[in-house]
Amino acid sequence: MGVPAIVTRDGGLPEAGGQEALIAEPGDVADLARCMKQATQMSDDEYARRALTGQKTLSSFLKPMSFYRNAYAGKQLA
Repeated sequence: MGVPAIVTRDGGLPEAGGQEALIAEPGDVADLARCMKQATQMSDDEYARRALTGQKTLSSFLKPMSFYRNAYAGKQLA
């Protein structure tokens, strides 16, 4: 979406958020608040850098759908 992401470590969220995502511990409201505060205090340059880098590197974090289909089917993963 072109904005820095705040995600938790649940499921595939870190992968979907990209390498520039702010990561909070699942269920930790104080940690989520910390990430939100960090995002609001970013300079315009850092915000833009995180957004652009996250968007550009997303394809290297996400796996093709066939990876998940094979994983759930119990097939050997490469």
